[in-house]
Amino acid sequence: MRVNSAAKNNAAALVNTAEISRMTDINGLEIMDSDSRPDSDSSNDVGGLVGTPSDNLWNGDGTSDEDDHDQAAVSIVDLALVLTTDRTIPVKKWRSYFV
Repeated sequence: MRVNSAAKNNAAALVNTAEISRMTDINGLEIMDSDSRPDSDSSNDVGGLVGTPSDNLWNGDGTSDEDDHDQAAVSIVDLALVLTTDRTIPVKKWRSYFV
């Protein structure tokens, strides 16, 4: 994955969005939710913007946050490894050394 430099310096630049469009029980019967109306339209849901008071609100009545639509900020973490050695002789790149 490559991330442009603007996203690396802006925590709000990368946001993952999920939308629940339908819920069913193990028998395939539709389940209703009292505080959301599941559909595939992510533009019609109230609240839940990352970092706001309604973000991840799950016990409301659907007027401040519909829980069928959720957003989460994506953290960028550099997992590059730094290799170290206690060898006192020169160590060369791409060469294998065994202790």
